[in-house]
Amino acid sequence: MVDKIDPQLKAYAAGLWEKDGILAIDNAAVSTLSASDAIRRLRGKPGTEVTLSVLRKKGDDPITLRISRVVVPEKPFGLH
Repeated sequence: MVDKIDPQLKAYAAGLWEKDGILAIDNAAVSTLSASDAIRRLRGKPGTEVTLSVLRKKGDDPITLRISRVVVPEKPFGLH
């Protein structure tokens, strides 16, 4: 589940919202991935795309989001 998302990020602009449940990353079911493998699949070379299957709320059909990867600057601890 997406905990927080910065409105300035491309993921937000592409339609990823807080509380969305990510079901799949590039067609790989998240339920079958370790946390480190899921993170590895989300990260990638800037300019490449990642495809997410996302569930907004129970009962809805999943939606597909295509997001271009960018370098996300890290915020100093405590400034989130």
